[in-house]
Amino acid sequence: MYAFVFAMEKEASPLLKDCEILSEETIGFTRLIHARFESHEFLAGISGIGKAFASSTMTAICAHPVYGKSIEGVINVGIAGSLNKKKADLLSCVLGQECIEHDLDTSAIGDPVGMVSGINRIRFPGDPKLMEAFESVLEEENVPYCKAVISSGDAFLLDPKKKSAIVKEFGSLCLDMESAPFAQIAYVFKVPYLAVRFISDAEHPEYEYAQYGEEAAGRAANTAKGFLRKCA
Repeated sequence: MYAFVFAMEKEASPLLKDCEILSEETIGFTRLIHARFESHEFLAGISGIGKAFASSTMTAICAHPVYGKSIEGVINVGIAGSLNKKKADLLSCVLGQECIEHDLDTSAIGDPVGMVSGINRIRFPGDPKLMEAFESVLEEENVPYCKAVISSGDAFLLDPKKKSAIVKEFGSLCLDMESAPFAQIAYVFKVPYLAVRFISDAEHPEYEYAQYGEEAAGRAANTAKGFLRKCA
């Protein structure tokens, strides 16, 4: 069984509204939902916004006494902001070739910026098999997409200078608040993981997010349904 993780209800609801809910539980702040779409069962975790909640949800799934041993892979489906509209336009999809935490910084003691101490990694690669499966779905649905670095941090950034600094440091193409912490916890539990993010805002997030966020979430849900039909 596959698991989908979402930061927000608005990202999860376009998928769950077309599903039969088999069971639901709350672990900490995480809503964990066992659901069926058509004949395909899956797990959905709704974390809440930000890196701490994202980490908590991935831990709740991977360490779950029932679901933890049966999870084939975890996919973060949601919306994100583009750092380069020419490469990742509004409503297109970015598959997380790598995920990084741009605001994790222990450089004062000699570490590279972005390094997760203990496991000593900066970049968390997306699972190749999940990547291949989602590429196939996106191509069948004629959805424009690219594979790139997704950057996460605990701020909704508007400042172009801060965005440019992230691009310069890490080569990131889009920005969110959860993809990388989901990836970090999946890595330590040795669970295949991929971030699939649709672009809700780019050069003017102050109004584009409100204008395109719902449609981007809907497109993400359609891609998740395509994956379930093909792979689950």
